[in-house]
Amino acid sequence: MEHGLPDRVVTVSYHLTRLYRAGLLTRLRDTSSVRYQRTGEADRLLAHAM
Repeated sequence: MEHGLPDRVVTVSYHLTRLYRAGLLTRLRDTSSVRYQRTGEADRLLAHAM
């Protein structure tokens, strides 16, 4: 575990970071939080998959 956080929080953070680095998410940092949003590329990939 990282910083005493539950395993599921660390896992979500890991996957969000991977998606961000792949260009599939944008990230907006606030004082005490981080918001993620899909990019246009992620939307296109999801539309194609369905």
